Amino acid sequence: LRENRVRVGVRLGHVGAQNQLGVCFASGRGAPKDELEAYNWFRRAAEGGNAVAQFNIAHAYASGAGVGKHMPSALAWVRKSADQGYPKAYCRLGLFYRDGEGIAADASTAATLFRQGADKGEEWCMALLGEAYEKGAGVAKDPKQARAWYTRAAAKGYEPAKERLKALK
Repeated sequence: LRENRVRVGVRLGHVGAQNQLGVCFASGRGAPKDELEAYNWFRRAAEGGNAVAQFNIAHAYASGAGVGKHMPSALAWVRKSADQGYPKAYCRLGLFYRDGEGIAADASTAATLFRQGADKGEEWCMALLGEAYEKGAGVAKDPKQARAWYTRAAAKGYEPAKERLKALK
């Protein structure tokens, strides 16, 4: 039934449905696994302004899934997604800054982006912010803040944060 609704939405030009169809092709659930087809659907939805699709297409460009790896495009799309407030986009853009991937490394900007996503409730960003505090990367080293952010992420079920909390004991 869900697959039917997605296909109807796609026929009607709904960008959320286009993105979801891309997810189906990317994962192989509800459609044959096909990274190029996933990229094509993400692209349509992203160009239509869907923030999640913009994040997904950024991932495709960063990883080379369905399209040649191209960091300038990955950065442009993830910025568009973050500009719309999509929380995971803050995490991904922060990682690009943290790791100097396609852009000059800047731990302070990375931590700021992780904080923006964490403030929107994104557990991935919470854990990344916890790591920044744990290591003193872009923020003052603060084990108490690290534990607090890991705890918030773990409370939302984020397994890597749970593992970090165990390691900090």
